[in-house]
Amino acid sequence: MIFSRRAVPGLRGLAVALTLFQVLFAAQAMAAERRFLIDFGADISTTPGWNNVTVGHSGTTLNNLVDSAGVSSGLTLQITDSFWQGWTGANNGNGTTSSALYPATATQDSQFIGNHMGTLDDLAKVRISGLAVNGTYSVRLFASRVTDDLTSDRTTVFAIGAQSVELQARNNVNSIAELTGLAPSAGALEVTVSLKPGAIYGYLGVLELIEHDGVVVNRPPVPNAGADRTVPLPSNTVAIAPAGTDPEGQAIAFQWTQVSGPNTARIYQSPWSPLVASNLVQGTYVFRLTATDSEGASAADDVSVSVVQSTGAGSPFQRTITQKAVTANSKVIQYYESLPRGYNTDPTRKWPLIVYHHGLGQRGSTPESLPIILGTSIPVETGAQLEYVNNGVTESFIVLQPQLHESYGEWQDFFTQAMLDTARTNLRVDPDRVYLVGYSLGAFQTWTFPQRSDANALQVAAIAPVAGGRVHTSGGVSQLCRLANQDVAVWAFHAVDDQTVGVGTTDGAVNGLNACSPAPDPAPKYTRYADGDHWVIGRATNPTAPEASNLYQWLLRQRRNAPPVISTPRTLTARSTTVPKLYNTTIGYYESLPPGYNVDPNRQWPLIVFLHGLGQRGNGTTELTKVLETALPLKIKDGAQLEYVVNGVTESFVVLMPQISASTSGWHPYHVERMLDLALANHRIDPKRIYLTGLSLGGFGTTAFPEFSLANAQRLAAIAPTDGAHYGDVVWAPDLGNVPTNTCYIAQAGVKTWMFYGAVDNDWGWSASQFVDRLNACAPTPSLKVSVYAGVGHGAWGRAYDTGAAWQTPNLYEWLLAQRRP
Repeated sequence: MIFSRRAVPGLRGLAVALTLFQVLFAAQAMAAERRFLIDFGADISTTPGWNNVTVGHSGTTLNNLVDSAGVSSGLTLQITDSFWQGWTGANNGNGTTSSALYPATATQDSQFIGNHMGTLDDLAKVRISGLAVNGTYSVRLFASRVTDDLTSDRTTVFAIGAQSVELQARNNVNSIAELTGLAPSAGALEVTVSLKPGAIYGYLGVLELIEHDGVVVNRPPVPNAGADRTVPLPSNTVAIAPAGTDPEGQAIAFQWTQVSGPNTARIYQSPWSPLVASNLVQGTYVFRLTATDSEGASAADDVSVSVVQSTGAGSPFQRTITQKAVTANSKVIQYYESLPRGYNTDPTRKWPLIVYHHGLGQRGSTPESLPIILGTSIPVETGAQLEYVNNGVTESFIVLQPQLHESYGEWQDFFTQAMLDTARTNLRVDPDRVYLVGYSLGAFQTWTFPQRSDANALQVAAIAPVAGGRVHTSGGVSQLCRLANQDVAVWAFHAVDDQTVGVGTTDGAVNGLNACSPAPDPAPKYTRYADGDHWVIGRATNPTAPEASNLYQWLLRQRRNAPPVISTPRTLTARSTTVPKLYNTTIGYYESLPPGYNVDPNRQWPLIVFLHGLGQRGNGTTELTKVLETALPLKIKDGAQLEYVVNGVTESFVVLMPQISASTSGWHPYHVERMLDLALANHRIDPKRIYLTGLSLGGFGTTAFPEFSLANAQRLAAIAPTDGAHYGDVVWAPDLGNVPTNTCYIAQAGVKTWMFYGAVDNDWGWSASQFVDRLNACAPTPSLKVSVYAGVGHGAWGRAYDTGAAWQTPNLYEWLLAQRRP
């Protein structure tokens, strides 16, 4: 983000500085006598260059009064108590045209009070706000009523605060009333116009406000274009909401422009939506947000948008918005596809889907017209990630937003069906969690689509119509109960004061659904706002609403089939198995499943196999608890959930922690092989995200397994040995005899490696450093990290397995989660 202000260019030299001082002094001197001229009662003709009040009703308002030089300000005038209003725009047009003070157009008419045509209105008030709180003001007032009646009293009393002054308006030509030394109260002055006792009428034709001192120099607003963005292709659209403040509290107008970058961007902006830049290509774009206040002061802030090639791995930091098109029923449907961050992290994971239907005013048929739908849509354009914790797992949505073709007055099913078919064909959509959301005209379609047929209803888990209700009939028979019969959950939103689509449309649909037999389960939710109008879409789809009123969190709990098993904390279960290649030796192990493992039966998880040290050997049954004495197993025993956010998704691991017997000299590759086979057979493991780690004796086993064979190395995404590594040239196997080991299998298989050991480890530090040297000598160049802790002996595992950020960032677990086999 680059901030700049439009200001006087830099000046050099003392003479120039003195000139600037004189100019500023002169400007302030003029500002000290800044005058604002207001003509009241100008129903006959307005006064050019003045602020003209043509109607004396309460609530009549003039914003941004101009001064006598024609410069706009942040001042506002409002009539807070009306003048005489016996008829609309009532004023008296019999003022003088001979005054030497003001133009005839300003003096010939006025607003008035008094007993007129049997109606008495003897008081009026005019408020001017936005004044400098430390300023001093004068107010001059003029009124004239030319009449042949030379005896009637037409004295008007003007009061501001404790000061008051009188003015006889009868046949007045050049007399004025003046109040001086006025100090604003909370930035405002209020003029009270009343009758002198005995007077029959009072008038106000001209109000002249003079600002004397305490001038506050208008400062430009402070725009905020937001943080710089990175957009990975194929995403080709970015939406950036403008923000800003004004030091004087004036209204701000925003304008976006492109400063630099490829000339492909299509820019769309409107008063109610952010900048939408689509049709982006690879390169760096700079967009400028210019904010201008009501007095014309402006400033700008730039934001950089870098469009980069996607690596195909991982995910962007932001939710994507991609402009796309699909043909259905011989119509080209323009739509936005928005993928959650983390979509590319797990290629087997399926995601909930929202199809959003816009209102009548957002129809179109071209790529250039598509951005208008973001003005009233689900708030993916504001940068909201739509991420929520559901049953212990952070979840989000794929969002598709089609545009209704301008030739249609109503949504047709083929628009909705095209989105559902496109999502199923091209995206990883959870078919049990498909949701329809719609606003206004789109709400009608949201209600109607699942009512039209069982086939339609069975594709949808829940609907959320906003500001519109509809009961679909076929052959004169309501189809509303199809929603109940086919288990489509409903949450409807409407405001009682909606003057565009009556709230009765939603009342009727919800009441009709509640009357179905059997009754819908769950019963429909209905948020019936007591205030507000047709524009309640922002309230209904607010992504930061509390859980009880958050639409997205409710949607995530709705699914076509039985709800998932509720997540429990990380498990720790003792089990046993045999190792066939090692004489069917029985070994015990701990199995630890992550929180949320049972939530999604299709989700695959990363795997860690942990190998303990010499002191944790045991019989695999009564002595199995020794495995939990240190390092990663101890962390799990003590309650560590091992959950970390990587690429916007909360992830964790399945962890297996075997134990070898005291009679076994060390870990054999066949021990590890058995753990991997067991995990893949019995658990939902992502085969591209398998990690091996161990300490001391376990560090020997961690490196020996991939050194044993290239096939072994190719099963692993990463290894993390601590406090030691395999040494020697061979590993003996019962079925193969002495097998030569090769450290370069690790490099050849692309296994990421992070070695930890202590700088003063006099036991096995040498084996770790020799392993690092061997691996660094391999071709291709290995992916190797090494952490050597100064002053630490044979105990680096205490730092290596830390679950926080005390010793390394990212920590071991975050680093592992980012590693994946091609």
